[in-house]
Amino acid sequence: MVFISLYHRWAIFSIVRFYWICSLHISQPSLSKEIKKLEEELGHQLFIRTNKNMRLNDEGMLLRKRAEDILAMVDKTTEEFNQLDSIIGGEIHIGCAESYLIKYLAQSI
Repeated sequence: MVFISLYHRWAIFSIVRFYWICSLHISQPSLSKEIKKLEEELGHQLFIRTNKNMRLNDEGMLLRKRAEDILAMVDKTTEEFNQLDSIIGGEIHIGCAESYLIKYLAQSI
């Protein structure tokens, strides 16, 4: 979640950088350490770094996409569980052998 937040916030002008670091409640050194740790864990560099800024490389874009997919799946799952109590429909499958009584079952349905 921090990764996606970072990506979206880095896309904004660099003058806002101070404010988003504060909003994450993470200091710049801690943030840098977490990014480095993530890159080491994955075995790939995620950003193209320059003296003035940094942006996602191809690997970073892949991770961003997967992280967004995961967060969307979490939101969808939460929504589905919240809707479980309001389900009023579904499917019923009835199996039976041939019998003259089947007509009564058919009439009841």
